[in-house]
Amino acid sequence: MTDDSQLTNALRGLGDESANPDSWPRIAARAEALGLLADRSAPQRRRTQMLWPLALAATALLALVVMRWPTETTGPIPVVDETATIDVLMRQSQLLEAWLRHAPPPPRAVTVGTASRETVLRDRIAAIDWELGSADVSMDPARQAALWGERTQRMRELVELRFRQTPRSDL
Repeated sequence: MTDDSQLTNALRGLGDESANPDSWPRIAARAEALGLLADRSAPQRRRTQMLWPLALAATALLALVVMRWPTETTGPIPVVDETATIDVLMRQSQLLEAWLRHAPPPPRAVTVGTASRETVLRDRIAAIDWELGSADVSMDPARQAALWGERTQRMRELVELRFRQTPRSDL
């Protein structure tokens, strides 16, 4: 600690000195002659040279996204007939589930609205499955048909949602 205070006192005792303003051009000329000063335009040029490939890559990526963006919602999705019998509705539901299982995986990034809609559909399908699975044998056939009709319709909506998310090249 005494060494620090001695150094501090010694530095304070030096007083204020300023360099002669006329000596700076000589120092700069000598530093430049020795190659100690870098060209100030080189970093700017290097930055510009790096930006062109990045801009080109961003443009190419944007063009690729626009070309692959889904524009239609039609596809090989079975049509739901809500007036069908329970057996037909069960078969349609199975076909929709099979299509969903074999569909390309959903994209990693989706909008909040799409994720929310998918969650609501899956939750409603799970609630219908629970009701159908926990129903006793004496469930009203009309109620059972209505549940199968709704389940089939919700499965169709889920498949259509997935189809809209899938790039055309994956189909």
